[in-house]
Amino acid sequence: MTDKTQFLALTKSFAKFGSGICLERLQLAITYLSLEAYIESVEKLVITGTNGKGSVAKLSNRILCQAGRSTGLFTSPHFLEFNERFTVNGEHVNYATLNQIAQDIVPHLAKVEATLNEKFGVFEFLYLVALCVFKQQKVELIIMEAGIGGRYDPIRVLKSHFAVLTSVDLEHCDILGSSKELIAFDKIDGCAHGGTLVVGNVDAHLKSKVKAYTKLTEIQCHFNSDVRLEKQANAFNQYKVSLSNNTHFTIAPKTFGQFAEENIKTAISISEVMAKALGFAITADDYTRAIDGFINDGRLSLVCDAPKIFVDSAHTDESFTMLFDSIKQDFPTQHIVILAGISKGRDQTVLAERIGELAQYCVVSKASFKGAEPELLYNKVKNKGVAASMWSDLKQAVEDAKAYAQQHNAIIFVCGGLFFAGEVSAILLNKSNQDIYLY
Repeated sequence: MTDKTQFLALTKSFAKFGSGICLERLQLAITYLSLEAYIESVEKLVITGTNGKGSVAKLSNRILCQAGRSTGLFTSPHFLEFNERFTVNGEHVNYATLNQIAQDIVPHLAKVEATLNEKFGVFEFLYLVALCVFKQQKVELIIMEAGIGGRYDPIRVLKSHFAVLTSVDLEHCDILGSSKELIAFDKIDGCAHGGTLVVGNVDAHLKSKVKAYTKLTEIQCHFNSDVRLEKQANAFNQYKVSLSNNTHFTIAPKTFGQFAEENIKTAISISEVMAKALGFAITADDYTRAIDGFINDGRLSLVCDAPKIFVDSAHTDESFTMLFDSIKQDFPTQHIVILAGISKGRDQTVLAERIGELAQYCVVSKASFKGAEPELLYNKVKNKGVAASMWSDLKQAVEDAKAYAQQHNAIIFVCGGLFFAGEVSAILLNKSNQDIYLY
């Protein structure tokens, strides 16, 4: 067996979820793995939120690397290749290292499970693998993306004094709470008492609630509105950036749209906060190099150029709204094809409404993993008066969308969730999709 095969087999041996709240077993595991002193000494940044966590984590990491910081990054989930989740100084960690560390820590986790009569979930296992990798590689600053929340999430045990709340939408309401306010409070609790929080895209009402809640825990709260992006009129996707200290520079990111703009502002905001607190400098050139070269697969990324095919992992009402608003803003006269496939259990109403407003043609299909049957979305789209087709075979759906786009000089946008976006990308790039369906 290869290192990759062994590591993935070991990963799959863990259940998706552990035994209830994970905090006690994680704390004991950290002790058994001799991680306490390392966690105490290293600088930490945790990223929470509904949408944009991965994008902000990756872009913040890229900026901090460009500024000369030694960084380790853990994100979840991956897009096409499993080791995308683990990054040291801007490079994905190889499977040999992941497998060696995973094999080493499993006996310690077994002792914890026996002691507490509890089971670890897969996210907790991967989280501990990441920490052990970062310790081995002597990383000085670690960036950890949260799983679901903050209060009972593995990130809580880091006691991080730097945190980001990217956005808040109704998700996992049975665990986090039934309102945006309760969900925000849960996620904010991933930040240590007395820490510093940067908040991304939230409305004015929630902003007020966040300010009040962070005051109770003496968390210093900043908002990404401290960074201003001014779109340049004569160039596609070029912005003048203005910081609160009167620094100005120009960026030309490869990503576009409202979500990308908010994520860029949030990543710059937390980088500025950390630089000031930790006493290092980030130059305008550092920002330009980091942002202009940033590619985040599956987040409104260009996968093919003839015809143009953009793939996005939008999966909530808020993300669908921002995606379609961005398409309308940046491609106002373009013929649009939507290739959509939503995950099981997701409401399809907003997606169908936005497709009805924008698309000339819609192709509906489903991902192999967790994909909802396409009939309901297909019927909703047809009822909106949009020409549509439906395919049970995703490869045929992709070919149909491409043929229509080529015939009508149209652009294709793919949306409906991470697994759908990943499988479509795998088809377009002639890559295996075998790693997409691991949790």
